[in-house]
Amino acid sequence: MPWPPTAMESPPKYHTNRKERVTTRKVLHGILTRTGTAAVRQFLLRNLPPAPSGSLELPDVLLSKKPLLSRLLHGTAGQPKALRPYQYKMLFPAMGEPDIGLWDIPTMYALIRYMCDVMPPHWLGWERFPDKHDTQPVHDVIRIRFLHRAMFSETHGRIPEEKLNSYWSCLKSVLERLANYYGKSFSDEVLFGIQSLSRPTSTVVSSTRSSVPFAPRRLQSRPQSAGPQARTQGTAMASVIGTTDLQTAGTLDPHQHSSFLDLVRQGDTDFSSGQLDGAENNFASALRVVHRRDDAVSLTQQAACLEKLGLVHLQRARGTRHPRDYKTAVALYNAAVARGKELPARELMNKLIHCLDMALKAVAVEMAGARTQGAIDKLTYSADLPHKRTVQSLRNYAMERMQYLESRYTYTVSADQDPFRSLAEKQRGETVRILYRKMSDTIKRVVSAMVQECVTIQGKPPCPFAIVAFGSLAREEATPYTDLNLAVLLPESAEADSDHLSYFGKLVILLDLKMLNLGETVLSSIGIKSLNDAGSSNPLDDWFLDTVTKRGFCLGRWELSGREPVPITTPTRLAQFQIKESRCQPSDWTKVTLVEGEQALVDAYEGSLNSHLSRYSNFGNKIPVLANDKACEEILELSRRFGSPVIDTDNETMIHDVARELQFLPSRMVAVLGLYYGVTYKNPWAIVDELGRRGVLRPNDVHHLKVAASIGAEVRLRTQFAAGGKKDAVRSLSQVCGRELIFRFYFTISPLQDMLHKFAQDMVSRRRSGPRQLNLSRTVLIDDSLRVRGNIHLKLLEYGAAEQSFSDMIHENVTDAGAMVDYGRTLLGVGNYTSAVSFFDRALSMMELMYGEGLITPIAIRALYYSAVAASDLGDYAVAMAYLDKALKIAGKLYGKDAPHVEVATIRQRLGEAQGKTGDHFAAMSQFQTSLEIRKYLHRNEGNHPAISKLIIALGETLTNCQQHEKAAACYEEALRMRRTLHGAPESHPSVASALNNLGASLQSSGESIRAIECHEEALRIYRQLYGERCDHRAIADTLTHLGVALFGDQQSVKAVQTHTEALEMKRRIFGEEAQQESIAETLGHLARTYKAMGEEGKASEYTAQEYTMTRAVYGKAHGIGSNTFMTDDRSSTVSPDLEFDR
Repeated sequence: MPWPPTAMESPPKYHTNRKERVTTRKVLHGILTRTGTAAVRQFLLRNLPPAPSGSLELPDVLLSKKPLLSRLLHGTAGQPKALRPYQYKMLFPAMGEPDIGLWDIPTMYALIRYMCDVMPPHWLGWERFPDKHDTQPVHDVIRIRFLHRAMFSETHGRIPEEKLNSYWSCLKSVLERLANYYGKSFSDEVLFGIQSLSRPTSTVVSSTRSSVPFAPRRLQSRPQSAGPQARTQGTAMASVIGTTDLQTAGTLDPHQHSSFLDLVRQGDTDFSSGQLDGAENNFASALRVVHRRDDAVSLTQQAACLEKLGLVHLQRARGTRHPRDYKTAVALYNAAVARGKELPARELMNKLIHCLDMALKAVAVEMAGARTQGAIDKLTYSADLPHKRTVQSLRNYAMERMQYLESRYTYTVSADQDPFRSLAEKQRGETVRILYRKMSDTIKRVVSAMVQECVTIQGKPPCPFAIVAFGSLAREEATPYTDLNLAVLLPESAEADSDHLSYFGKLVILLDLKMLNLGETVLSSIGIKSLNDAGSSNPLDDWFLDTVTKRGFCLGRWELSGREPVPITTPTRLAQFQIKESRCQPSDWTKVTLVEGEQALVDAYEGSLNSHLSRYSNFGNKIPVLANDKACEEILELSRRFGSPVIDTDNETMIHDVARELQFLPSRMVAVLGLYYGVTYKNPWAIVDELGRRGVLRPNDVHHLKVAASIGAEVRLRTQFAAGGKKDAVRSLSQVCGRELIFRFYFTISPLQDMLHKFAQDMVSRRRSGPRQLNLSRTVLIDDSLRVRGNIHLKLLEYGAAEQSFSDMIHENVTDAGAMVDYGRTLLGVGNYTSAVSFFDRALSMMELMYGEGLITPIAIRALYYSAVAASDLGDYAVAMAYLDKALKIAGKLYGKDAPHVEVATIRQRLGEAQGKTGDHFAAMSQFQTSLEIRKYLHRNEGNHPAISKLIIALGETLTNCQQHEKAAACYEEALRMRRTLHGAPESHPSVASALNNLGASLQSSGESIRAIECHEEALRIYRQLYGERCDHRAIADTLTHLGVALFGDQQSVKAVQTHTEALEMKRRIFGEEAQQESIAETLGHLARTYKAMGEEGKASEYTAQEYTMTRAVYGKAHGIGSNTFMTDDRSSTVSPDLEFDR
């Protein structure tokens, strides 16, 4: 093809005189410089060959090609003189790394020709203008080079109008082809160039003045200041995973795969041009397409997105120098490495580890100021492998010991004082105690080694310091999956020294990064806004769940540290905070242990703390005043949270509470007893031994309480082993412990629980005269009575066995009101309402004879509550509310007015449900809000709790009934976040899908059909993954119905018909072809309305007739059409009036 090129199309006459022609020439030169440079840069980055080490980092690649580039500079060894000195200096600057953003077109063209394997360097096509039939990207790069050379040589001369038109059209065609080749991922500069070449010159000049920084000076306005999107130093860094590595679709359909590749390409382009925010959003959107899939291809795609996001945050950190940006980059790289480990090929993981090491090197040099290679090497992936192996070895050892315990020692469901069984229990408990001591010591050694490595990186500390641990590690109850609560203690004089605070602030960040390198910190906990924006009003912005990384050995977050993992303070200040402001349990912050540093600072903290706790009361000068007060407060809270609770019929909440009791209740009870009696020992076994030596506990009770503490510690460890890490929800108790172990546990905990509950009631009734002395010697800490056995059966949801136990109790004592209530409770569980109500009435009558009309007893509360449950289930809501009002008054007198007690929360929740059924939605809303406040207070230190999420959903239902759809949507959003966090991966539990359906229905009622569609589609995906893609399930059919309504609301009538038809066919397969069901009638109505909106009156009439016939069959002739409702998993939602059929 001759040069200059002929016009590929007739360009518009934008320039009619010489002045406008000169302006057009300058604008064209500016657009070519900007867009052409971006296009060539993109081509170079995509075709850059890796270094011999496999690295794709630009400095490494250039260094490996330095001999070749040197020959190109000097024209030696048979190579042409293709590089000029200024170009060679840009490739190898005297200081810092090369910046590809400063390279011009000739420099990048030379690298493409002689370094990249696009075409051989001696190919003749490099020196001639391509023919019009040559439309490959390399040909367009050559065209850009020729256009740049021509425009550069003719900038100050006259260009004939015909030639200028030819340049204009040629550049426009080149950029359009490149944009089609790269898709959406092409850079903003190129898109700007295409748009500029497609509109009149005056418009181009006007826009150029404000948006083209390289335009001629006469076209520029005053210089723009560099904003946050300015090109950052080090833009030359490139991803190790290109789009060529992502061409396999895997489980993605063609449309999803195309969208995924377009987003990755767009992110690459944004990153290469310095648009970091745009790159982050595109990479996050690409990750959203492929995340929650576990096949090899999807894991590769996820690793690519996470690695590219890490590169973006590393570039941002180099500009901001903010520690959090460095930490985010390292966390993203670790998440990518975690996915690389799941792949059979090691090449990708090695590349990702190299990227992680580059990020860690940047942190060590740029933030921590490391100067020696030995110091830098302390912050690498390989440097932390010994720590990871130590933790894994500890887990293997602990698992072996658990298996040994299971095979060697067994528990029985008998409380007989068999000396052989007592010896076996003692040996098993001692083995657990030794195991926990070993685990705690090993964990402290690992953390201490990490701290020492951080000191090596940063240099000698400017003052003495101490890294201390609270919580489970201080109590010697830490497991290999524990999260650490650490603090840095400094001398009192160092608090005001900014240099000291700066040093230890960086030390904390380095320690946090080394903990991240262990690979057990889930990415969701980091709080990256593009992945987990918890503050957004849209719950789908908090979408990423790290289902690959198992939550394990990591740094926890506690209230004094704020957003940072480890607070830096002084002993006095920390002691004051713990006593006056801490929301943690006193049994937590009174126990502390040294991990690394000076013991004197730990002694100073304990001395400051004990100075407040060591003042004695008048109880024989034995009980410290403040310690007694704090212990009594914790006993009261234990009673409110665990003491004699109302057993609800919700199986999920029941299993959750039993698991919490098994794992944590013995430790908390022993710790609070130690605090009450001033015992300074840290682990529960030592505290119990000391209580026995002081005569507080009898010898047999010492044994039983140590057995309960050992069982709790054993169950906690088994639970974490079963889940592969720490997890809030427990699916099944049988996965972690046997029935014998549970029975043996409650034989001891139940009497201790009842004793503390009575002590708490005594405190409430005698608050004005102060708390009474706690006397453990009057309580026998072993009880295998029928009542205890029956309650254990209920906790395990074994209603038949529980019924037998309570029935035997009644036969033994016909005047036992508590046995009658418990027996009636079991009858409720099996659906025998009539008999259950009769036993509740007998119990209430018996208690009236015994106590009079006051009935101020927990048994009366339970009898009234379960009478209300029975009445409510039978539809008699007025009677139910009367029972609940009376139970609430008794609870107020017994536990204190407005006391945050679990029974009060449960009663108010049931009362709100009954009021909602009778139409008093505002009263129901008040009850739900009060119950929710109590629940949040009681479970504030437990993370998420299923009872809270259910209350929030109930509140959302009430708000929906009050037509407050925006507030209802906010409730459903909160419940969705909570359930996702509670159950981990959303695929693992239907309650997450249920919450999505609730939210979608609420959004649809608010007119937000697009967001509603997203919610229902996500719920549908979860259900299908749970039950199977081709499974016929009621939940799937109901979700399809919701999705069809949302699609119709978004005016997607064709898709709505398809969705409703699929739902109708599935419901008929579930219920039968001839079945008459409300749910089927509802779907028929939706189909009729949709067809009518589409103008197909015949089909609309047909479906309307079918709906009418089925509705009459279900409800009878008196029931009208259009009043049917549809159910989600958690609520019944009446179809919005604007969705009703117009008949």
